[in-house]
Amino acid sequence: MTKLGRLCFWLGLLIYIGSFWLTAVAGPGVWTLRPPSIADLAIDSLLIFLFHIHQYSFGTILEDLTLKYVSFASVGWINPIFIVTMILMLVNRTPRLTTIFRCIVLLFVLLCWVALIYRDVYPREGYFLWTAGILLVLFSTGLPRWPVRAGSTPELTS
Repeated sequence: MTKLGRLCFWLGLLIYIGSFWLTAVAGPGVWTLRPPSIADLAIDSLLIFLFHIHQYSFGTILEDLTLKYVSFASVGWINPIFIVTMILMLVNRTPRLTTIFRCIVLLFVLLCWVALIYRDVYPREGYFLWTAGILLVLFSTGLPRWPVRAGSTPELTS
């Protein structure tokens, strides 16, 4: 990782951690007196999903596989998967697995927007800083490149 890459990684991690204390969302879908922070949403989303799995069988989850349900579940799992991705990036032993995890995190960030629409809320400063921190960390090493097999060269066709 270059000096600029390390700077982006640690700055992104600092922004990511700092965003947990800021307001995440607001709007008509917020039923609390104080708008929730990123930490509130992350813990609630993960625990609700785990309690649902514990209360019902795993088969009911597969029967209920709608975009709404998948987006709510992804909000809960994005932070643990992002932490695993950061560790994989620092260890730098499995670049292909790291690239797969980076793509999963990006997909989950997009699914957060679906969850926001279903919850009838809009993002606030905490959400935007949280997303910026994630993107800085994920792209601190540059864009992911798929490995090219030895002896094969990509050909340009016109």
